[in-house]
Amino acid sequence: MLRLWIQLIIKMFLIHFHTFSVSKISFQEDCEKMKKDNQDDGFCIIEFTERKGSQVMKDVINCSQALSLQVKQRCMRTRTLQEGHMSFCLQSVTDGHYITCCVKNYECESSWKTIRYKFPQVAENFQKDPDKYLNETIAMEKYKTCHKIEGLNANICHEDCEKMRSTKFASRCNDRGGVFKCCVRRDKANCHECRYCCTLPICSWTSNKEVIHATEDVLNKIVEEEQKEKSFFLEEKYRLGSVVNSQTAYTISSLNAMDIFYKNLDERCLKANLSRPPEEWGHYVPDEFVRALDLNDMRTSQTVEYDNNFFNFEDPEVFKAFTNSSYKKMWRKVYGFDDMEKMDYNGFSEGLECAKKCMKAEKSKFARQCAKRGGLFKCCVFSLDMEIFERTRILLEEKKLLRSGEKVTHFCDMHDKTSHCFICFASYMCSEKDSLNMLKNTYMTEEPNPVGGITIRDNADYNSRKFAYERYGSEFVRFGLRFTFCEKLDFCKILPHRYSPEDFILAKDIRSFCAIKEMDGEKLLEISKAEQIECRKRKSNVRICPEKELERLDDMRLTAINKELREYAKKLKKRKKKKSKGRKKKQKKARRKKSKH
Repeated sequence: MLRLWIQLIIKMFLIHFHTFSVSKISFQEDCEKMKKDNQDDGFCIIEFTERKGSQVMKDVINCSQALSLQVKQRCMRTRTLQEGHMSFCLQSVTDGHYITCCVKNYECESSWKTIRYKFPQVAENFQKDPDKYLNETIAMEKYKTCHKIEGLNANICHEDCEKMRSTKFASRCNDRGGVFKCCVRRDKANCHECRYCCTLPICSWTSNKEVIHATEDVLNKIVEEEQKEKSFFLEEKYRLGSVVNSQTAYTISSLNAMDIFYKNLDERCLKANLSRPPEEWGHYVPDEFVRALDLNDMRTSQTVEYDNNFFNFEDPEVFKAFTNSSYKKMWRKVYGFDDMEKMDYNGFSEGLECAKKCMKAEKSKFARQCAKRGGLFKCCVFSLDMEIFERTRILLEEKKLLRSGEKVTHFCDMHDKTSHCFICFASYMCSEKDSLNMLKNTYMTEEPNPVGGITIRDNADYNSRKFAYERYGSEFVRFGLRFTFCEKLDFCKILPHRYSPEDFILAKDIRSFCAIKEMDGEKLLEISKAEQIECRKRKSNVRICPEKELERLDDMRLTAINKELREYAKKLKKRKKKKSKGRKKKQKKARRKKSKH
């Protein structure tokens, strides 16, 4: 009887999520084979559970969502294109089970050039057939409802959510002591007129001190399998169906808003406030929305006020504000960039002007104080080409997909010395180790709103955390758009490589900084030992190319760029000497006055 029981338990849990088929391979061999099958084009995680019977499904749900978060983390340099196929197996031990969850064939977007290429087509598809676009969005994102909206009024989706509170899903959620949450998302399909809202209802509850999140289809399956288990011994048959697929896991994990919002989906949830117009509704802080476990948590969770300028470049007025003569003020206010400059039309040296700003910032009071504390001063420099937002509207107008009278500008076509829409940015941080060897970052300018930029998932265990707890205290540590695309300021190259985002953020001394992997396209490259040694001898984030190396490269553009950087470095040195002399004179004068008294 015991042998039969073990065999039935095995059959209950050996499932392949994507094809919904039950594995017939033996327990131990299946887990090992599954891990081998996922080595080349996937990965696995292993978790332990003490739960039994159908309750193990809850751990499978958590495991699948943890996998989905890791896929997002691996695709954080661009965005997730395919969620992949998930599978899992179970191994019994004396006091519980080991669940092995694997995902394979997931796919990240190949490059930002590809994202740029696809950008206008999304807007065109929406304008040609909004219903078809929204139905595809519902299927792809696992939303419950979606509606085309005029402007920013998403009240129709809020009303959908209110109706869902009286559904069987909400009732089942309440029955197990959970909280029914309905995320209202307001977004646009890459153009100002392509606005829509969608609803994503979920149930959150605790089981064995663990938080479970489930969509309607997942909760229904859990209830169904729990009911089957009650009649298990009478019927002597039991088969566990699909609990969750990769798409559902991805949708639930999207509530954490880990993705980059630039040229991508807005994953925030609106917080309805009926005392204000729907256009002015703010957003939940993603972490607080996910963690909320009762209505009081939902009511008291922090609200981020709606900012019409935040990741809304599709709006012609917003686009104009970020590219006209007052552009610097807007980028600082909304995203917290320290420095920025419009780029010259010369076809190379994208980061030159902002590299100069980095060199200047290395002499600043902020950088000096950072060095005094034993910290590492880091510059994040990159450029953005904003032209695609205007180009998309021009293409829609040419295809007669905009209403007559809709405003279309040709601001980026204005050719003078600099481009209005190609901008380089520089942001500065100081990274230090705290008393527990955790990372503490401080900034020359505080981040106004870090959601929508690079996000790093920290360890839940306090003793193994990467970041100082008193600064963040969250599983997800966000750094905003300004630290998302940091380039390696190596001027022995015409086209700069980008730093690995996580490595750049985590670097807290010169040794770890010089070992930061760099990205050639989306490929991660290790840094040679010789290059690391050369880097550690430098005192700057900026590598001015050595004369001998320039002779070997024999490139006129590189020679011109490095000549300009050398001259600027000399200018900074003279300025520093002049300031030093001035300080000494003031100090001498002050001592004389003191001696007279």
